[in-house]
Amino acid sequence: MTDKLTTSNARYLKNPIRILYEDQEVAVFEKPSGLLVIPTNKNEQNTLVNIVNYQYARDQQFKFHPCHRLDKETSGAIIFAKGKK
Repeated sequence: MTDKLTTSNARYLKNPIRILYEDQEVAVFEKPSGLLVIPTNKNEQNTLVNIVNYQYARDQQFKFHPCHRLDKETSGAIIFAKGKK
């Protein structure tokens, strides 16, 4: 997974993905509908994983890794583990 973002993510950069909970080991983010959680075989980069890592972990010693997925059109809470880069 990369931290690449495209201009189609401008709305997420202006309105960051909301953190619902965070501690030293996990974070829970609010996933909006219409957004994939992880990249696809088509090398899709506009994903929740890439956005939260860009917004919240790029200057940290960890990277966020999703513990589960939701369908693209489903909104809801997604749990991420914090792992070493």
